[in-house]
Amino acid sequence: MAATQFIDYLPFENSGGRGHCWQGELTVTDAPFFVIKRPPISRRQLHLMLSSKGGVRRKYGGTTTRHGFRKGDYVEAVKAGVKYRGWCSGDTASQVSISNAHWKRIGQFTASKVKLLQRSTGLICTQQANFRRCSLITGVRFLPSQASRGRSIHSNIFR
Repeated sequence: MAATQFIDYLPFENSGGRGHCWQGELTVTDAPFFVIKRPPISRRQLHLMLSSKGGVRRKYGGTTTRHGFRKGDYVEAVKAGVKYRGWCSGDTASQVSISNAHWKRIGQFTASKVKLLQRSTGLICTQQANFRRCSLITGVRFLPSQASRGRSIHSNIFR
């Protein structure tokens, strides 16, 4: 976010023509802060579910599992003597799905071998984010609205 303080997009002219280029230097290091985001949990969409006879809908979506865990709970699971830590992301009849901080599934584990470490707060916090693993988010504007109308030399950076 503060990278624009160290580099500038300046005009130039030479025998080959004219234009703009980036001038300055910036060294990107590992982030010494927390990355906080919400887990992508789908809620029950009852208006899309057809109820069977008796008015009972099948289990779909929601935040609670049938094994006593909530989606987003920080848990520890053991499989083949190896301990895995992650966030509960779903369940089947006998297993619990565990995902990492990027919500990619680590694996499915037997519910009896999963232990609750911290109840869900609705947030996933990770520390020591590595910039090499970060991805570019497109469609997000970081500059004020007047920059998007061409009043700033940096306005075309985030288009």
